[in-house]
Amino acid sequence: HAEVRKLMGKNPYTALILVFVLAIQTSIAYTMGQLGFSYWWLSLIVAYCVGAFANHCGYVIIHDATHNLVFTSKSWNKIVAILADLPNLVPGAMGFNVYHLKHHAHQGDYEYDADLASHWEAKLIGNKWYGKAFWLLFFPVFQVTRPPRIKAFSMWSKWTFVNLFFAITYDVAIVYFCGWAGLVY
Repeated sequence: HAEVRKLMGKNPYTALILVFVLAIQTSIAYTMGQLGFSYWWLSLIVAYCVGAFANHCGYVIIHDATHNLVFTSKSWNKIVAILADLPNLVPGAMGFNVYHLKHHAHQGDYEYDADLASHWEAKLIGNKWYGKAFWLLFFPVFQVTRPPRIKAFSMWSKWTFVNLFFAITYDVAIVYFCGWAGLVY
């Protein structure tokens, strides 16, 4: 469809969406920090009803930036991905960048595609609904175990350290300005 092709390409307006989502997440962290831990229940509700959607939006922006769909410059796209990663406690944008691009280049190749479940993982989970529910619940843990089996490349680069630096700086700033309750949000 020709009308779909018109929608393909770079979209710098994604960076404006990023600024909006980052402002929302930081504002909520500040508000939850001001309320303190006695409002943990409200923090949980807000995280579920608002934060989860904002966080998903951040991951979509990281994905688009990984494919260089925000700006023409690869460096600017990496900066966008790092900024979209800030509300996450643990930095992952640059690791995702490496492994996701390899996933597209080597789909279905067990030694290069980190999106494929490890053999032990598939055996442990099996085909039952409760196994799959367990897998979804602990997906980040399973995802972290996959990179050691991947061959021929490393996720460590200067951009990984830039991602780590900005994530730590953002987290420290949240604790300083919003308190620990803001970070826990």
